[in-house]
Amino acid sequence: VQDHEPGMMLPRPAVCVCLPVLCLLVLTGDSHGLGLDPYTILGVQKSADERQIKKAYRQLSREWHPDKNKDPGAEQKFIEINQAYEILSDSEKRSNFDNYGDPDYRGPLNFGSRDFRDDGFRAGFGHPFQFFRQRDSFRTFHFHYGNQDHGESFRDKNQEMLVTLNKYEQTVVPQSHVKPFLLEVYNDWCLPCLQIEPVWDSIVEELQPMGVGIGIVNSDFAAKLTQRLGVSRLPSLVAVVGGRPVIYAGIVTKQDVRRFLERLLPVSIEEVSDSSFEGFVSGCKTDNKPRAILFSQKVVPSLLYRVVSFAYQERIMFGYANTKSANTQTLRFDFDVGSGPTLLIFKEDKNIPADRLEAGEMQKGALNAKISSNLHLFLPRLSSQDVFNEVCPPDRSEPPSRLCAILFTYKDMNHDFFRDTYRQYAQSVEEFQGRVTFSYLYENTQGSFADKFAEGLEEASIPTSLCLLLLWRHEEFAVTYDWLPSGWQGTGNDHRRLTSELQTILQGKKKLRFLTSISELYREDQPALIVQFFLKLQNLWFFLWDWYHHMDVIESTMVISVMLTLLMVAAGGLVLSMANSEMQKERKRERRQRAAHRANTDQTATNLRKRRYLELDELVPSTYANLILDLRPGQLTILIAVGQENREVLLKTFAREVYPYARESKIAGFAFVLLERNHLWLQDLVQNTKDWPDTVTVQNCEGIVIAANGHRFYYHMFYPKERRNHEKGKQDLLDGDFVGLNDSTSEEEEGPADVSWLLNGLNFWMDRLLEGTLKKYPTAGWPDVR
Repeated sequence: VQDHEPGMMLPRPAVCVCLPVLCLLVLTGDSHGLGLDPYTILGVQKSADERQIKKAYRQLSREWHPDKNKDPGAEQKFIEINQAYEILSDSEKRSNFDNYGDPDYRGPLNFGSRDFRDDGFRAGFGHPFQFFRQRDSFRTFHFHYGNQDHGESFRDKNQEMLVTLNKYEQTVVPQSHVKPFLLEVYNDWCLPCLQIEPVWDSIVEELQPMGVGIGIVNSDFAAKLTQRLGVSRLPSLVAVVGGRPVIYAGIVTKQDVRRFLERLLPVSIEEVSDSSFEGFVSGCKTDNKPRAILFSQKVVPSLLYRVVSFAYQERIMFGYANTKSANTQTLRFDFDVGSGPTLLIFKEDKNIPADRLEAGEMQKGALNAKISSNLHLFLPRLSSQDVFNEVCPPDRSEPPSRLCAILFTYKDMNHDFFRDTYRQYAQSVEEFQGRVTFSYLYENTQGSFADKFAEGLEEASIPTSLCLLLLWRHEEFAVTYDWLPSGWQGTGNDHRRLTSELQTILQGKKKLRFLTSISELYREDQPALIVQFFLKLQNLWFFLWDWYHHMDVIESTMVISVMLTLLMVAAGGLVLSMANSEMQKERKRERRQRAAHRANTDQTATNLRKRRYLELDELVPSTYANLILDLRPGQLTILIAVGQENREVLLKTFAREVYPYARESKIAGFAFVLLERNHLWLQDLVQNTKDWPDTVTVQNCEGIVIAANGHRFYYHMFYPKERRNHEKGKQDLLDGDFVGLNDSTSEEEEGPADVSWLLNGLNFWMDRLLEGTLKKYPTAGWPDVR
């Protein structure tokens, strides 16, 4: 003290205090900060060799790993096991512990060196400072800087937020598709981790109320998770969005981390102005989603709005309007929007918001609640199984306490009137709120679902009404249902009839008559098959890439070899299957041709009698409904046009040609049209068809074959390309390549009685009909018959 440099003042009391404290630290230092015997922890003798120590360590680490052992003390026990093994597996540390009781002993008054395992950072602090510890004996002390509060940090107060590999796979990854997560990766030996604690705590305090998931990962006992996240240095911040981890690269500040999350969220928020408002709101009936518009003075949407949009982007379309812009002043005036943030939710009515949230209530909880209570339109369309589960959940009470009223419509503007009147009724009846849900579906897109309700359908509607289904879903895929008698026409009488019917069922006075099992609904907004394929391919690539980087070289090589082998086997099997399928189709086509040829060559009288037996009905008013009007979806009726003079010849030839196809499930039956009686029916049906003659006569229409789909209002046509020259007696054989309505002559002369040549090639036309490769001719409606 006496030999200090001139001008340097050293307070004597400070030296007097520091020296005793320093001596006390040296004398009271424990062994490696443990306070426990590593031999006792691993359960081995001091004479144990390396093999016994390693065996004991592996057994205990498997037993006490936090991902497998749910004991509250498993984490602490696992850390003790690892540090005990670290001492006994190092010959120098083990020798120091055996001789001096301290694995880091470096001689008298030498404070030793502590490896903090922080990217090469080594701090020269040994056991003398272990009394500063604020955690257990296997964790290092906390550093506090400047005016930092000496209270517990987020890590200490929220150990339940600790993320393990199991929790990451079971909770974080699945939820990250609707909720962003921000993870901090650290360990207890990392000095920079302690330095960013104040910033991390402020980030947590700001982001957690917004709905951002927060977690901490301790790399000391979550090494596999740290490797899976791709973390190579500590501390690190990792955002998990859509199942994919993204490491934050930059200075850790609250503003920068917030901007990082804003850019990372894959949300589509449309900018709304006075000119684009109507187009944005009016699309709700098309995509079956309400519209939410946030009016704010900020140039871009806030992180809170982005987080909520990310959570509900599958159900609601989100928009944003800057109130400072001149392009939104009309909207502000029309909807009375003030200067503060305001949320408006629109449904079918673009002029009146269905709900709103003012600036004073604009917080995460209120915003989330407001959005979640408006996930569906006033009259939602059952466009997917998820929507059906939300609109019509199972109800196991008896009698039913919850019903679903579903209007069966088509994706057609002519049905808009029925949907609008049904929507008005659904909004007006308050007595059924919470007990009856009203919705509709498109039969032409949900055909497999609608076909399950065929029973009782004949009395459910009249020609001027639509079918209205009353459904009780008592199991996931089991329902009881009935139909509203006479269907829905949109009149005031329908309102009274439906109200009365619902009251009677809910009071238990009437039971639903029909029971059926249902299938899942088709998702109408799903992307095209090629897009789905590339999305699945992308997800598979990320999965394999992640998997490959978390295995050692030997394991990854073996797995890749097995996968390539299986892929080659599967590809070979697919090629063989496709080749076999083509061969089967070719054989089936050949069998049909041979069968038709055998029928044409009249092998034996017995075979002819068997093959020629075919029931043919004439198209008259008494058979019209069964043959065409009441056909089931997908079925066809095959009709041939004949004249009275050549009727017998043509019908026999027709029966012989089509008999091999009589057992096809797609064909409902066979019939004929007598042209002398119903040539006007044929003319009305095909009057708009290209290249068709102005006047239908027996001469130019005999031999025409029509395949009519009565349910879908379209038909296919077989028409000979050329006709015989009856004067010269020529008989031109056709090659069978008939597309329908190709060439015809407007005037034909009367020919001999044998006109069977007109049906040459009909068997090839039938093959193409069943393969579905013929052209379809739509019709607005089926004409009346005489």
